[in-house]
Amino acid sequence: MRVEIAHDALAKKVYQKGSSEDKMLLRVIRLIDDRHTSYASTKTLLGSKEINFIEPFINELDDLLVPEQYNYLLKSIAYRRKQLITTVGLTAAVIVGLIIGIIYMNMLRGQARAAELDIFNQNKANSLVALAMQNEEIAPELSLKLALTARNIIPDDMSIDILSRLIYRRNSFSNQRMTHRGTVYDVAFSPDGELIATADEDKLIRIWNMKGELLKALMQHKRIVNAIEFSPDGKLLVSASDDTTAIIWNVETGDTIRTLKKHTADVNDVKFSPDGQQILTGSKDRTAILWSVEGDSLATFRGHQGTIYSVDFAKSNYIATASRDSSVIIWNILTSRKLTTLKHLDYVYGIDFSPKEGNQIATCGRDEVIRIWNINRPTIPIKEFVGHSGNIVNVVYSPS
Repeated sequence: MRVEIAHDALAKKVYQKGSSEDKMLLRVIRLIDDRHTSYASTKTLLGSKEINFIEPFINELDDLLVPEQYNYLLKSIAYRRKQLITTVGLTAAVIVGLIIGIIYMNMLRGQARAAELDIFNQNKANSLVALAMQNEEIAPELSLKLALTARNIIPDDMSIDILSRLIYRRNSFSNQRMTHRGTVYDVAFSPDGELIATADEDKLIRIWNMKGELLKALMQHKRIVNAIEFSPDGKLLVSASDDTTAIIWNVETGDTIRTLKKHTADVNDVKFSPDGQQILTGSKDRTAILWSVEGDSLATFRGHQGTIYSVDFAKSNYIATASRDSSVIIWNILTSRKLTTLKHLDYVYGIDFSPKEGNQIATCGRDEVIRIWNINRPTIPIKEFVGHSGNIVNVVYSPS
């Protein structure tokens, strides 16, 4: 379901680090204006690549474009949608043919069991896709859930991903608005995709359903809430605030379960461990603290010379902390000792361990470069992604 949050959905960190969002929006408006001006003579609509470039800003454009430009944009999207629907059908046929070929080869190599699982998953996903397309007009919410379920079964299938996007885009999901009183600093989806939590500068945490309806407002923090995260089972929510605390909440009741107090300055980030039994916080006081979910302080990690902006758990017994001191430190949870240090050329704002490769981590920061590292060989990054012309404030791996 498509939901628009009516606020500048940037974390506090963006204000500290700057953003190229406005410049990108101006480029989008300029592109639409130029293409619309030439349409009268060329009759050429926006291309797929142009629509993909425009898509992240689509919800902001109806107030910024004149009606003729906005209608031109909608007409271009509708035309490309028809092309994509045709492509989905053709791609599905190609995929079925490819899977049959793959199954045949696997059977010849003695891998019939794996091939049967592949075709089972493909058939299941195809059935869900068919149901999604049949139900879109009468039950768009169900249609979107079916398409997303199919995408989870086969996450690398581009045709299913495109169908999910189309259903999301052409229904009225975006008409629901989550209204806040000020800047929203963080947003989190529940693991089952049914709830959204938002952290506002008014010190409240709000929990919404996918229709944009407010379910609960959690009130306990005394200053701005910087970060929030659901536990892996979705039953708990943890929040980090400038009031130097982190709070664990019961999602169902909205009650405070316990408050984590040990930091001496703003708590900038908070994460649950993959098993949901531990919590990691990072603070302006230059320390990270490991907590049990019962609220006990298990270890304090000291070693940074500046504010800690971001923290993360690996699948294995490692954690990482990113700091204003231009470094990322990898720690061993069992010994509380520093394992290695990864160096950037400026502040490091975001980190994310690979969900598949526990020894790989992505990092980004004010030096405008995303780096992928193997923590066992920390001297040189595995890859570097260069292209941004401003601060990179966060980086996230795809779940697949």
